[in-house]
Amino acid sequence: VVFDTDFHFIRTFRLQPTSSGMSASPYGLAVHDHVLYIADCSGSRVLKYRPSGEYLGILGSDAQFRHPRGLALGTLAGGHSSPLTSQRSSTDSDAGCSVLFVSEQCRVQVVSLSGDLLQVLSIPAARSLWGLSIHAGRVLVADQNRRSLHVLRARYTTDAAHYLRTR
Repeated sequence: VVFDTDFHFIRTFRLQPTSSGMSASPYGLAVHDHVLYIADCSGSRVLKYRPSGEYLGILGSDAQFRHPRGLALGTLAGGHSSPLTSQRSSTDSDAGCSVLFVSEQCRVQVVSLSGDLLQVLSIPAARSLWGLSIHAGRVLVADQNRRSLHVLRARYTTDAAHYLRTR
């Protein structure tokens, strides 16, 4: 469902079914440069659409995600120890590396906007991760079953295996 800035209805569009014909089950949503990223929990995928409803494809491979729920976009600024910042426009000259954080049952993935897997961070204490938010160089992840918030420290290094840390 799409509304204008005065909350007047504009349109509804249906999401692509999975290759096996299963209906999409949208949970999380993020927007970057006129592309909607939609977490399809039942289809274990992240879909890409234009706000007009034009289907752009699947981010990464179908097998990459395990029931994704929450999505958050951030920009990792350039440099070896630069912090995570709020999302910037691609027109910024120092926009850095835009990434998508994806929460699943007990882990968070960091994925480039082209679909490359950058990191998988398992959170041993997690039971049912859902919403994500980014604030002050931290990724905050809501855990529904534990009724808690996991705070992850984000940092950018040349070693792609270390974008997020639990401590």
